[in-house]
Amino acid sequence: MISVLIVAYNSGEVLQRSVASIGCPPANDVEVVVVDNASSDGCCDGLEDRFPWIKLVTLRSNRGFGAATNHAASKATGDAFLLLNSDAWLEDDALIHLAEKLTQQDELAMTVPTLLYPDGGAQFGWSPTPGVVGEVVQKVRNRCEGWRWAHGPFEQIWRRLAEPGWFTAACMLVRRSAFEEVGGFDEAMVMYYEDADLCQRLQQRGWKLERVDSAVVRHVRGGSLGPDWLEMERRRSQMRFYRKHRPVWEIKFLVAHLRRKCPEGPIAEWLKTQRFEPLSRTEIGRGRVEFECDREMPEQPIEADSSSREYVESDEARRCSQAVARLEDLRRQLSQGAARGEVSKEIAQRSQAQVEVLKRDLLDELRQHEGQGIRPDQAKD
Repeated sequence: MISVLIVAYNSGEVLQRSVASIGCPPANDVEVVVVDNASSDGCCDGLEDRFPWIKLVTLRSNRGFGAATNHAASKATGDAFLLLNSDAWLEDDALIHLAEKLTQQDELAMTVPTLLYPDGGAQFGWSPTPGVVGEVVQKVRNRCEGWRWAHGPFEQIWRRLAEPGWFTAACMLVRRSAFEEVGGFDEAMVMYYEDADLCQRLQQRGWKLERVDSAVVRHVRGGSLGPDWLEMERRRSQMRFYRKHRPVWEIKFLVAHLRRKCPEGPIAEWLKTQRFEPLSRTEIGRGRVEFECDREMPEQPIEADSSSREYVESDEARRCSQAVARLEDLRRQLSQGAARGEVSKEIAQRSQAQVEVLKRDLLDELRQHEGQGIRPDQAKD
């Protein structure tokens, strides 16, 4: 049994197209659970009349995508969950192709489709792991989304420069046992980064994620956006991801970056009142409400003696140095791509300028560690 989970928030008429793409009615081994995440546009009104086979769950308040999806999963009976955005719809046999691949390989936790825009244009479904380098690589790459070469051989460059990466939750088929093993979505991430976090935790547990090219899904992207508080929630989720998964120096780097980018306003006030350190396992667990991980791991604090501090600082400097090397590799690949005509010179020049700015910031960070014997010229791949 496959349970299709759709979270709707002011989704408009596109929601009905999403539900209809699953089948009218769907196959006998498919159930559909739709969560109305406190919509105000009436997008779910009459939905049960048109699609009487769905389970409609109405929430009184918007708890975020992750929490709503966890709630839908708790109401579902399937062995696998197809997470489908309310602004996305399946092409013919997409679900069949995703399910076949998932059942064929026991080590797979997730299969994802090829994403297209409604007009048929290629859409990025994979992104680098969020981090100082990963987010720069993603910004550079996103400028090239309309170029065919960016979805072919050049994608291997992105993957080589970045860490394992993650797939968007616009559409993903997830094995239920894997989803529950990692605790579902982190509900403290109200908006954004929740899918990157889920992929990260699955891969940390040894699960694999794979795209199925023969499965095609159309995705509007941004069909449910609107409120002004999105940027604030995005930064909260971004910071939580860094505190869960990134090294100390990257957390510090992000804080400094946000303070420069947002010198005043709600984000600036939030930065003044928070303590940004790596999260303990207890604090990480507070983000999960619907599920609890069945593999409890005791917290092991680091001793705060001088030798351990020196080791951590030296290790952070080494990581920072490696990040500089990866950025230099990115700058070189952009230059070579422009010379071969694979990327426009304008995009390459703008992207290289952005890379250089980040490199300077990283080198400033490295200088703070010179006392540990790590110099800016000791960048290693």
